[in-house]
Amino acid sequence: MALAALPSRSRPEAMSLAAIAAIAAKPGGATTLDRVGRHKEIDQYESELASLPSERLQALYEEAHARMAVDLQLEEDARFFNQPHAAADFDHWSKAEHWSLDEAIA
Repeated sequence: MALAALPSRSRPEAMSLAAIAAIAAKPGGATTLDRVGRHKEIDQYESELASLPSERLQALYEEAHARMAVDLQLEEDARFFNQPHAAADFDHWSKAEHWSLDEAIA
């Protein structure tokens, strides 16, 4: 993702969690110049957040937290063992001599 393609930092509420993550951790192959540019953008964004009134900062936090909670719930709902067709065979698994760690957790 090119630095120019990132959302504007002049409006912190426009930042999505995905955009912040993209700034903070670009996949392999990033050049030093890319990393320096991202760090400058992160520093600028942090400065803008620090300059906001506490009420506005709290509102931004609550909005981001709510979006993250929705994203996490969607991810959890999409997992295989939460699908309607993923019914456990309790008779089979209760008679198994041992379980792997993944089987025990599931």
